[in-house]
Amino acid sequence: MLNEQNQAVLKTPQLPITGALAIRVFLPFAFAYVLSYAFRAINAVIATDLMSDLQLSHSDLGLLSSAYLIAFGLMQLPLGIGLDRVGPRRTESLALLVACAGSILFSLAHNFSILWLARALIGAGVSVCLMAALTAFRAWYPADRQGQLGSLMLVAGTSGVLLTTIPARSLLPVVGWRGIFAGMAVLMVVAIVLIWSLPRIAESPLRGRKLPLQIALPQKTETRGYSMIFKHPYFLRTMLLGAVNYGGFTAIQTLWIGPWMVEVLGHSAIVTARILFWFNLTLLGGFVFNSYLTPKLERRGIPVIRYALQLMAVGLVVQAIIVALGERGAWWLWLFYALASTSLILAQCTIGPAFPKTHAGRANTAHNTLLFAGAFVWQWLMGVAIDALKGSGASPQLAFQVTFAGFLLVQCLGWAWFFIAPRVIHSNKMEQAKGSGP
Repeated sequence: MLNEQNQAVLKTPQLPITGALAIRVFLPFAFAYVLSYAFRAINAVIATDLMSDLQLSHSDLGLLSSAYLIAFGLMQLPLGIGLDRVGPRRTESLALLVACAGSILFSLAHNFSILWLARALIGAGVSVCLMAALTAFRAWYPADRQGQLGSLMLVAGTSGVLLTTIPARSLLPVVGWRGIFAGMAVLMVVAIVLIWSLPRIAESPLRGRKLPLQIALPQKTETRGYSMIFKHPYFLRTMLLGAVNYGGFTAIQTLWIGPWMVEVLGHSAIVTARILFWFNLTLLGGFVFNSYLTPKLERRGIPVIRYALQLMAVGLVVQAIIVALGERGAWWLWLFYALASTSLILAQCTIGPAFPKTHAGRANTAHNTLLFAGAFVWQWLMGVAIDALKGSGASPQLAFQVTFAGFLLVQCLGWAWFFIAPRVIHSNKMEQAKGSGP
């Protein structure tokens, strides 16, 4: 028995992993995330065809697209427990089976209800992709590589978005949007096989044993639950960055940037697909640059979150210019917005390291819950606002400008909260301390 245990230990990769093994582990997670992002963004390209085929309104389109987001958000908390209890490999493999079924159903659907259900299944299934990767990275890779790995995952994700621009638009006349979803189901099967075949590193961190924790935690939250996560000062400080800033960017990137190009700037669907390609290529370039820069910032003692917040501020200014110019604006202004928005994943990558490894899955998925709840709300409400303004007699250009201006104001509040929150949290703790005194 002892010899078998010793052999098992020798076969288990030492942590943190480096070299060829680090690359081997990274690539399957990255491939799955390519597909996740492609699913998320595809509606921005097929929107015109989908609305024409099924007679959908802007509100219907927003609700259909947001089915992915709301299912994605609802799955975060249970998946976080799964990631911490059985590990990223098994949790993601099983979840992707649901996404595969949703993609097949979407390709066969002929009414709005079935499309909505299929879209929700896809969102539920791929909701684990980034969080599984970040949880694995937190446990398996060196601490100073977390921001770099997060940026590289977004390079992969943005590659998925690029596949939904010019390539997907070129395939539409040949196979239609149904054929595209059927093909993506096949690719999803490939991702499942690749992830299931990963080395079993730290497979069951919470099963049958008590691990030492990096910070003092209440006893009831050592192995399960989210109470400590949602009360953590850093989580409270970053919650609006996820729900408003990152969530809103997701709503724009995956849907509303396309209609803006068509209805505000007057571009055709084909030109819009090309613009979306350049927008997402710029995002990819920004993520590559950040993956190079962030380790250097860490070595110089510069917090990644400081750099991220400065980039976010640039993004707010760029959005203000875009909204103010409206139909007089140029499509290339959106490229600067894309560059500034690469800051959002850097902020998200600071969540997991703020918690022990045993809680990293729940910390990441709790933040992601806020992100996708915000994306759902903004994707849907922006469609409602645009339709309402049009119904009151506003031109399409004015309807979009007013809607985006309102969203920009809320983003400014989300950004400012990061700086305001420490004083609010400290004040609340002081009040609680006074109230519990003799």
